[in-house]
Amino acid sequence: MDKCLLKVGDLVKIKQGTFDWRMSDGCTGVILERITVKNGIENGMRKGTAVFNILFTNGETRKFHGKFLDQVSGA
Repeated sequence: MDKCLLKVGDLVKIKQGTFDWRMSDGCTGVILERITVKNGIENGMRKGTAVFNILFTNGETRKFHGKFLDQVSGA
């Protein structure tokens, strides 16, 4: 069962304290795609892992596990 509530097009930010030398804490971006693993393990990811390609406001595209992302809610 898929418990991840994030989807393509969602505005997200990196959770406080997540380290990536290319980004600052709280960097914001849009989910471009969800990377899926169909069977077994691919590139170190197990089946069902929620990993996303994110386009950040600084122009960088990076892959992040869903547990390091917070959805930005609209006001």
